[in-house]
Amino acid sequence: MLNRISRELTQHPDRPAARAMLFAAGLTEEDLDRPQSGIVSSGYEGNGEPRPDFALNRPAAEGARLLIAGRNFGCGSSREHAVWAIMDHGFDAVLAPSFADIFQKNALRNGLLPIRVDGETHAACLNEAAGGATFTVDLEKNIVATASRAIRFRIDPFARNCLLEGLDELAYILRHDEAIAAFEASNPSGSSIVPPVCGAAVRPLSSGRSPGASRLGGVKRD
Repeated sequence: MLNRISRELTQHPDRPAARAMLFAAGLTEEDLDRPQSGIVSSGYEGNGEPRPDFALNRPAAEGARLLIAGRNFGCGSSREHAVWAIMDHGFDAVLAPSFADIFQKNALRNGLLPIRVDGETHAACLNEAAGGATFTVDLEKNIVATASRAIRFRIDPFARNCLLEGLDELAYILRHDEAIAAFEASNPSGSSIVPPVCGAAVRPLSSGRSPGASRLGGVKRD
């Protein structure tokens, strides 16, 4: 399954809360105010050895599952590989004031939870993470919680359901395989009948209509 998070984002009482990694560690306030284009420095030396001064290589980052990032996170990282790299590092969720649109869509489709918060809440999370706070992400309740606050976040209901069930979009479609097969069986090959769209009645094509005509509106496409 692509979405390896499944219900792992909802912490059970017998499991320790997910620790937050302060992605902005070592950056200045000016850096935090600039739009981000992904990880700002390489975590490895030219010989392939990990850089000890890189934020994600520090001992405090070990085992972290929540990445706290800056605004416009993922800008310039439109391929799925950007999401895969973050997940391969062990992160299940990213909390930021904003995300690049394509990155956010790729994240949801591949099992990484993007959590968008306002600027004030983001600043408070940075401060708490810097102080060693732990964060619990509860996707069933749409809440990120620390010892001092509970932060509600919004997420597309379909994407949320897929994350909770451990499904990607293809797996979701295959869940309806029987219904799809039944519809195909009731619609003989070559029939002009199409299913209703948004509850609207759809008129079958009349005989002799141009093959280039729209099946929905009867208007010939360019």
